[in-house]
Amino acid sequence: MSEPATVLPFLIRPLLGVSLLMAASCGGEEPAAEGSVVAEAAAPTVEVDLDALEGFPPLATTFPGPDGPASAELVELGRALFQSTGLSADGSVSCASCHDPDEGGDDGRALSVGPGGATSRRNAPSLWNVASYATFGWDGRAATLEGFTALHLLDDWATGFADEEALVGAAGGERSLAEIAAALGAYQRTLVRRSRWDRFLGGEPSALGDPERRGFNSFLEAGCAMCHTGPSFGGDDFQQLGMAEEWPDLEDSGRMLVTGDSSDEGMFRTAPLRGLYETAPYGHAGQYPDLGEMVRLMAQHQLGVELSPQETADIVTWLNSL
Repeated sequence: MSEPATVLPFLIRPLLGVSLLMAASCGGEEPAAEGSVVAEAAAPTVEVDLDALEGFPPLATTFPGPDGPASAELVELGRALFQSTGLSADGSVSCASCHDPDEGGDDGRALSVGPGGATSRRNAPSLWNVASYATFGWDGRAATLEGFTALHLLDDWATGFADEEALVGAAGGERSLAEIAAALGAYQRTLVRRSRWDRFLGGEPSALGDPERRGFNSFLEAGCAMCHTGPSFGGDDFQQLGMAEEWPDLEDSGRMLVTGDSSDEGMFRTAPLRGLYETAPYGHAGQYPDLGEMVRLMAQHQLGVELSPQETADIVTWLNSL
């Protein structure tokens, strides 16, 4: 698949101007783009700081693995392993049970359920666009997708296997743990889903309506972009929960459990925002069922900002475009 040309901010500006001029001269409204969740005029009136867009490049369409592009055979093997219940000790769950691509990439639970009814300690994140991240897991315990996959396969709550030999045997004994993880990683790298936001970045001004534009502006004004940057608006670094105001009822030590460094207590990977609207409940333990409440809490406790109900609603509307 070839990647569409990326239109950077210095090209977006003239493209947006030409598009708005044409829409005005025609004296009519273009129909809403297919799949759009808003019915807005073709020429939105809310302006967006185009220079600010440089921190949010469009999502790539392909993500080669550590050794370059994967073969179709490796991807297909990964797909089969991802769907197979053979990687669970009692044959009851598969990777797709917790990370269903047809259900937003997660399972809709606060905490996932593994073999024998064992529950996870943290909320299962979506795997859509996972290959765009720079660190993996809520606590960032791996720097590569394949490395995290290998570690996660030995989380006993997830597969029921506590050692590599048992897992490899359950998978037929023909491939090592590293080879299994490589196949699963190759498949996960194909889980790429671009959005109306990418169309907007590509020079299609009508892809975002006024409420979404207001939401993006509020996102910037509140300071959310200090942490949520890059093509996936997160997934690249770590932040401590409760930077401005203590986070309520925080019991998980986060990244400290990986590093053993007390300065990492309460540190978590910055959550990516793409597709967030499909992945309720929210928070590292799935504590918050409502996206608006999650947005409000993050502004309050991370930034010391009290969002108005309208600002919160607009940010949620904008998040729906990702």
